Amino acid sequence: MALQMSFTKYGLTAAKSYAVITSITYNKEINGPSASVEGTDTVINVCIYADKDARDNKKEVMEYKSYNFDLDTKKDAKDILTQGYEHLKTLDEYKDASDV
Repeated sequence: MALQMSFTKYGLTAAKSYAVITSITYNKEINGPSASVEGTDTVINVCIYADKDARDNKKEVMEYKSYNFDLDTKKDAKDILTQGYEHLKTLDEYKDASDV
């Protein structure tokens, strides 16, 4: 699972960049606040590659990014990875991204 979109860095545009969630950290806050941003309990780390081939061939990452959101932990909630990608698609920089 990944997101494909146009991504520009240093004036160069990768028309089919490949954004992959590389890790998700959920903090339950049992022993006090542990979220990295107040009011959120989950951190997503994303690597953006020039395209899928770059990712598959372990080429250099164009950008590393982190985002925060609140994970839905109800019994009928979607899995953590799906929620992570759905959150990304709510952000302006991923609004035109497609699931790949």
